[in-house]
Amino acid sequence: MKSFLVLVSIVLFCRVPVTAQCLSPDEREKLFERIVQNTVSREAWSPYKLDQTQYISKAEKLRTAFRDADTDQKLARALLKLSNLRNDRHLTISQVIGGLNYKDDKVQSLLKFTPDFSENTHSFFVSDKDVSSTLTRSVTLGDELIAVNGIEIEKYLKMLKPNLSFSTNNGLRWQASKALGKRYDLFDPPLYDGNTVTYTLRSASGKVYDQRLPYSGKPKRWTNIGKPTFPKFDQVLQQKNFDLYATNCPEKVLLINWLDLNNKYLDEDLNALLSFANREGYLNSKIIFFAPFSGGGSGAPKVVQVLSDRPFKTTFGNLKISDASLDFAKTRSTKIKTWIDDANKANRDYTSNEPFKLRYFGRGSDGIMQPSPLYFTGQKVGVFSSKGGSNLDQLMAMIVDNDIMPTIGYPTGGFSNTWEYYEDLSCPKDHSMLLRYGWSIGHTIRPNGEVLEGNPAQPDEVIHLTKENFTTYWDGLVNRALEILEVGICDNCKVVKIKNVGFGDYLHQTVENNVISHETSSGWKLIFVNKSTKDNDVVLIQSIGNGKNLDYDFEPDRVDFSANQDFDQQWEMIPVESSRFLFKNMETGRYLNATKSGRIRGADRKKLDQQWDITCY
Repeated sequence: MKSFLVLVSIVLFCRVPVTAQCLSPDEREKLFERIVQNTVSREAWSPYKLDQTQYISKAEKLRTAFRDADTDQKLARALLKLSNLRNDRHLTISQVIGGLNYKDDKVQSLLKFTPDFSENTHSFFVSDKDVSSTLTRSVTLGDELIAVNGIEIEKYLKMLKPNLSFSTNNGLRWQASKALGKRYDLFDPPLYDGNTVTYTLRSASGKVYDQRLPYSGKPKRWTNIGKPTFPKFDQVLQQKNFDLYATNCPEKVLLINWLDLNNKYLDEDLNALLSFANREGYLNSKIIFFAPFSGGGSGAPKVVQVLSDRPFKTTFGNLKISDASLDFAKTRSTKIKTWIDDANKANRDYTSNEPFKLRYFGRGSDGIMQPSPLYFTGQKVGVFSSKGGSNLDQLMAMIVDNDIMPTIGYPTGGFSNTWEYYEDLSCPKDHSMLLRYGWSIGHTIRPNGEVLEGNPAQPDEVIHLTKENFTTYWDGLVNRALEILEVGICDNCKVVKIKNVGFGDYLHQTVENNVISHETSSGWKLIFVNKSTKDNDVVLIQSIGNGKNLDYDFEPDRVDFSANQDFDQQWEMIPVESSRFLFKNMETGRYLNATKSGRIRGADRKKLDQQWDITCY
């Protein structure tokens, strides 16, 4: 019995690299040739990226890597590089049951990096660090990355690039920046130095230094500096596909932070968006459509439908006719299958260009979509980046090509296609499983008639993300959008209700005779003047009713109103909690207070009934 267990252990131990070892070098070369041949026939080659001739030339350089891949790990690595040759963010390899037994884990270092887009060459800087570690104390956010493990950054990027999937140069920058902070088991071993990494960094003062750090799977405490905060807006709605922010000062503005294009929840989410806008009077307001971090999906036309005030052309698509697309057709709807079969019978290389996936229109349609019954009619600005793509590529293309709104930031990632086709690769000799491998088998056609993959819509105004502005970049895009919308400086003017915490009464000024009374219909405009020495906001409290300012007269404890904006009308907003403040008169030094009798007066004591809740509306 003991000898049997030993035999089983030996067999199981040998299983780790057995698949690749069972393939001879000649058989691995046959596998390579079969994949290249299938790629030439199946791939829908974009005119904005490499063509099949260039692909064959690049692939040929990997032939030796396939012959030498005598372990599962090496063969998986060779297959990853062959897949990435097509520069397609959608395509990857993945493990299958009974296939190659390889490691595909990744671990994070203590730093994160972001690309500096202002440089002509590829440049990266430290954009976050694990502040729970003492090892990162000497690293300053914004420090430029000069080298990794002693390899100059351009040379290191050249080594890293074959391991990455991307569709545009901007996409390469984002994928590389993510990879610079991690160690990937499937990537080339020469990229790494065991469980540690040495970064050579250059500070803003020009000092160059080395920082050796471990890779670790332990939880990290990131600063998250530089994430958008939307400081001029209040969040009013949260849905699965977006978060909604609003302000009404000096006029109504909505900021839609779009996060995903998941069609499963899209109808519900758009109904919630339009219901809120209709109920609160924002349908005619100005809109910032903020989508730098959105994922893909399938609902882009529905989103554009509520943003456009006129008919617009949607994206189209086609499929390349090959064994892959014919096999793909067997699993699709009758209308898709017929579309592909008709092209095959006509001996065409591609199907006809039709509205995308025939999802919203039938064959032969012009693909013109009408606005939704309820839609936004005000001025709009779109904000995008190259971090995402796919259906997001289509959304931006529809906005830009139909001239629906001006756009700023960066083009999207440029990796939209119609469909991918995946196949479980097997050994040429015994047909045992290896891994799953994919092809892009159709083009997305932009409303302007161009292939989209590798050719994303360009924004009207490119705004660079740099190591100098990364801490405020995303909020800076919002500020630029506000400038385009001519909204003004929104954080210098908030329309609020001011409610006394002690008594629950609202500070109110009636139009008649400047009489102060407590009513729930109170409305005040906080006009921000400057910052005090204590770094608290200094404001004028101005009545919405008659435009006069809340003021202390020089008579003791008397609250009055004045149309003059003198120094003694200024109030220091001293925060107590997130939306709770004390109001201190800058001239008299007294606090705005409400006594139990309801009479508003000045007081020196900081009691509960001197605290005020500020509610935006």
